[in-house]
Amino acid sequence: MDCLFLRHEGYLGAIGAFLKTSQDLDHANFSWFENYAHSSAHKASRLRNDSNPFDRFELNQEEFKLVHCPLLDHENYVPDLVDLTKDEEARQYWLNCFEKTIETYEKQCIKSYANENDESTIKKAGEFKKSYLNKLYELKKSPFSFGRLTVRSLLDLREHCMAEFQFFDVYSKEKREENKQGLELLDDRLAYIQNMQNFEQRWLELFRGFLAGNVYDYGAQSFIEKQKKGHLEKFTQALRSIDDTFHKTDAYSELIERIKSNKYKCVCLFVDNSGFDLILGVLPLVVEFLKNTEIKIILCANSKAAINDVTFQELVLVIKKACKISHVLNEAFYKTENLILFENGSASPCLDLSRINIDLAKAISSHNVDLIVLEGMGRAVHTNFDAKFMCDSLKSAVIKNKWLAERFKQLSTFESSHSFEFLKEDKFPVMFKFEKFSS
Repeated sequence: MDCLFLRHEGYLGAIGAFLKTSQDLDHANFSWFENYAHSSAHKASRLRNDSNPFDRFELNQEEFKLVHCPLLDHENYVPDLVDLTKDEEARQYWLNCFEKTIETYEKQCIKSYANENDESTIKKAGEFKKSYLNKLYELKKSPFSFGRLTVRSLLDLREHCMAEFQFFDVYSKEKREENKQGLELLDDRLAYIQNMQNFEQRWLELFRGFLAGNVYDYGAQSFIEKQKKGHLEKFTQALRSIDDTFHKTDAYSELIERIKSNKYKCVCLFVDNSGFDLILGVLPLVVEFLKNTEIKIILCANSKAAINDVTFQELVLVIKKACKISHVLNEAFYKTENLILFENGSASPCLDLSRINIDLAKAISSHNVDLIVLEGMGRAVHTNFDAKFMCDSLKSAVIKNKWLAERFKQLSTFESSHSFEFLKEDKFPVMFKFEKFSS
């Protein structure tokens, strides 16, 4: 028997009031999530100058029902890699990390508006910064203030605080520009891969590109620093920036062997960043799979914006434009319907697979997905690193954080731990974790 505690009396009262007034709502058609920006923390951690003396709890309504992924071992599933309420070293690191990078987001909030010199915009950005720092201060005093503290909850808290001051999709300009550049380069990238006659060589280049695209993460400070120096203006620079010894692992060899023997009939891929990541990293891999007309691909993107992650609406636009470049994509998307797009139900850089869009869950079941691919640090490392599936799975990411890379070196059970030397020879370490399902 587990002993569970609610945060404060206001939390309990809010739940009771909600239940009392929600009897007429059709709960079967939508779900709820907590808005951290508007909810108060544990009373012991409340700031003394808080103008509102009452505890607060706010739920936001999702537009659709969220359910667990049907191929997930959900009984043993814990989304997050690290519980920061228990791991003091990790907690101190991540709280300080989010605090140090807040000015970057304050500037980006201002930059996202048409008039960057508008006083009201500058003021709102400052208020966002203050609001987020106040929450971090509360969490330093009482890590359990908002329940279980994780990297995911810290990322979500930042997004909620930005939304509180009307800052939505703050990287939209950058995403549009990078999408434009990526589409201009896609034809050449596809042609380059197509000219590789050797099967193993071609798939190695596809996975190198798949990983290299993941370098373009606006939430990673190491990427921002390299970008400012002009080190990642070209995709070829990104290809050279990753440690590509991943192909020497048994996991990689096993995956390639299964692809070669046509083991997969439906691949479900949860994409990460917009721009070069999606267009030059993910799409060439998708095209290669779809050359086999017996294979279906389900691409899943965020329902709402978070950092520079691609949203479902952006994914649809990019795919329609890419169909004009690739006849394989055009055929699969418009005619055979072997390329299917879904929103995953998330508004976070991370992914809780116990809460995905019900329509996506139904599609995973009806199309008999036999390979799940999770891309990026948020979806494959901070969350779902230990997730088990009732099918084969691939979790891949470029590790763009030095502290995290050092942590991985300590995981002796991780096959590629020997390669986790952060920026050794100016290369990012990568995680390539393929797991074969055994019933």
